[in-house]
Amino acid sequence: MKDKSFPALSNLLGSYFHQDWVVEFPDDERVLAAIQESEPREQIAEACSEISSIVASNRSDASVSELLHGDLGCYFEPNSRDMTSKEWLEFVGRRLAGK
Repeated sequence: MKDKSFPALSNLLGSYFHQDWVVEFPDDERVLAAIQESEPREQIAEACSEISSIVASNRSDASVSELLHGDLGCYFEPNSRDMTSKEWLEFVGRRLAGK
C-alpha cells in the first residue's frame, strides 16, 4: 500500500518522473524546470515542505529510495547523478524553491 503522507510530492514526482520521463525530457534539471513553469506555487511550496520533512527524518537512504520509487512513483535514479536518494531530494527541494 502506498504511503499517502506526501501528496504534493507524490503528485509532482510521480507525474513528471513517470517511467517514460526520459522520452520527454533530456535530464532531471529540465523536468524540475517544467514543474516550476507549470505547477501552482502552492503545490510546489507544499512539495518543498514535504521534502524538508523527509530530509529531516531519521530515514535511511534505502528507506528514502523505497519512498521515492515505491510510494511516490518516481522513476529517476539519483545514483545517475552520483547522489544518494536523500541528497537528490535535497537538490530537488533547493531547485523547486528557486535556490
